[in-house]
Amino acid sequence: MKRINKDVEKDEIDLFQVLLNIDQFPEDDTIYVERPWTLESEAQVIHIKDKATPTVHLENKVYTYFLDIYLVDELVAQFANQNLCIRDTYQRIVEFAMNT
Repeated sequence: MKRINKDVEKDEIDLFQVLLNIDQFPEDDTIYVERPWTLESEAQVIHIKDKATPTVHLENKVYTYFLDIYLVDELVAQFANQNLCIRDTYQRIVEFAMNT
């Protein structure tokens, strides 16, 4: 699984797989997801040197800012005490992102 460095090739991956492998990404990377946001939506993990942008255009697709990796790490830790299955935990992260 590769992360993108703004103009580097990418692998297609869905949001569920990104969240499942969240510990493989640096905390200063950012997740961008195609809308509508579901766990099956195509996602990209991108390293942006400056401030994150609202959208990223890659290969004729538009990805919208979802969350920063460090924030997902915090949310996973917060939900860990709630005895949720992984899919439910990740769905709550999607809902959190939709409401921010």
